Amino acid sequence: SSSTRPPSRLGMLQSPMEADTRQASGALDWQLQELSAAIASGDALTAAALARQLATNRSASGSSEGWTAAAVRCEVDRDAATAAFRRGLQATLIGLGHTPPRAVQALRCGAQSLDEAVAWLERQPPVGQPPPQAMA
Repeated sequence: SSSTRPPSRLGMLQSPMEADTRQASGALDWQLQELSAAIASGDALTAAALARQLATNRSASGSSEGWTAAAVRCEVDRDAATAAFRRGLQATLIGLGHTPPRAVQALRCGAQSLDEAVAWLERQPPVGQPPPQAMA
């Protein structure tokens, strides 16, 4: 989401160098707010892209003038993140053709990744067929 900000009236009253510094600072603040929002929403791809853009802009400037160290704080709600991961994994398993109860069962049996869940499901007998040890 790239948008340009109109120059402030305060910037018109200052020298061009002071106005440029103020605009750069405002743009930096805006980019940091966007980064914070992306992190808070769990949008890792956008957060990574914004962080990369901030780092690239800083290194491309060639000097640290006008730049200050940015303090980044991130808090993770593990329960919410785990629930979101499990919902996504369950949706992927259903998309691969597994029934919702089987997808839930794979997760309850400890699958921590798509590969583990698929491997567990492939080892299970088809629905309605008794397990191999019960047939003996």
